[in-house]
Amino acid sequence: MHKKLFIPGPVEVAPEILEAMAMPLVGHRMKEYAVLHGRVKDGLKRLMKTDGRVFLSTSSAFGIMEGAIRNLVGRRCANFCNGAFSDKWHDVTKRCGKEADLSRSSGDRP
Repeated sequence: MHKKLFIPGPVEVAPEILEAMAMPLVGHRMKEYAVLHGRVKDGLKRLMKTDGRVFLSTSSAFGIMEGAIRNLVGRRCANFCNGAFSDKWHDVTKRCGKEADLSRSSGDRP
């Protein structure tokens, strides 16, 4: 029996995982990466039942938000905030140098 410890470490690592980790890395400019990227995108399209475009990003959610704002907002936008996630959108909008009108529904925190 193997003990499962949910701690930062040290923890037991299965031999097959160690073997996989010993393999050479796939660089983002290599043909193998292009093939892998295509398989992942096709799988996501099937999972989400879409024929539309799927975008993958190695950034944090903040990076996706920044990319969306910088590429889709001209000069000004409206941010409708009713929680932490939408508050973050407003914060990122302002940090990207865009004018942003903040609107909160009644009863929401200031």
